[in-house]
Amino acid sequence: MKSTRLLPILAAVALLATACSKSDHAAHDHEKKSAPSAHVHVAPHGGVLVEVGDHAYNVELLRDDASGKLTAWVLDAHAENFVRIKAPAIELVAMPGGKFTPLSLAAVANPATNEKVGDTSQFEVQADWLKTAGSFAGIFTVEIRGTVFKDVAYSLGGDHAHGSNDKKKSASHDSPRGGALVEIGDHQFNVDLVLDRSTGTLNGWLLNAHAEGVTDVAKTTMKSFEAVVTVQGKKQTLVFRAVPPAGQSAFSTQADWLKTATDFEGVFPQLVINGETFTGTTFHFAHGDKKP
Repeated sequence: MKSTRLLPILAAVALLATACSKSDHAAHDHEKKSAPSAHVHVAPHGGVLVEVGDHAYNVELLRDDASGKLTAWVLDAHAENFVRIKAPAIELVAMPGGKFTPLSLAAVANPATNEKVGDTSQFEVQADWLKTAGSFAGIFTVEIRGTVFKDVAYSLGGDHAHGSNDKKKSASHDSPRGGALVEIGDHQFNVDLVLDRSTGTLNGWLLNAHAEGVTDVAKTTMKSFEAVVTVQGKKQTLVFRAVPPAGQSAFSTQADWLKTATDFEGVFPQLVINGETFTGTTFHFAHGDKKP
């Protein structure tokens, strides 16, 4: 009985490997030709984007070696908005070293976005073997808004840095507070990051395109937003919460490790500023340690 269940899974993984091989050859051939403009989406957390259905949805997969955690987010067709689903879990099959390994990614509640189990876009699982596993492929099944998508193929590389936007946003203007300015969108807005090392508090102000002063602020309806950062190879999630009375433009987060952090990479998975949504904005924080 078990062998019978494995056949379709092994076949799907074999087809995936064949497809990857063919795509490598195709990519080599296309280098010799002028390629049309590509329709490219960016994974908000810097993970791997897996298309679900015929350009219907995406699932972003992100693996953290340090904790052995695999996280999945359900996204819309353009990977611009998170899609909440009712499923209690996403059932995934991994094939590390050709070994059939089932994983059940459980629904995750997220207070920052008011998501809860049964109405969330985030799922995760922890397994010690994920800490040392190299590249592997597999399939997963997920139900999104009444439609069940079966045997969706994916591939995770050994370096885990897939699908991320390589262009780190560095603003062309100076921070009015002496912090680190992160450009949002195509020169549309900025996030001014200022770190107070004495308390481990990282403040963030939403500013307009030219960041012409501390009063040149942009407005948002967000009560909070997240930044996923990598510090010495370890991923950390910072939740910025609105700071009254300027809650529409001022946000703050605190973490003890920020007291000694000097340099880290990060990504804002999603920001909503002046009614516009921006996903997957990456940044490099190397200064901005003056007090506001």
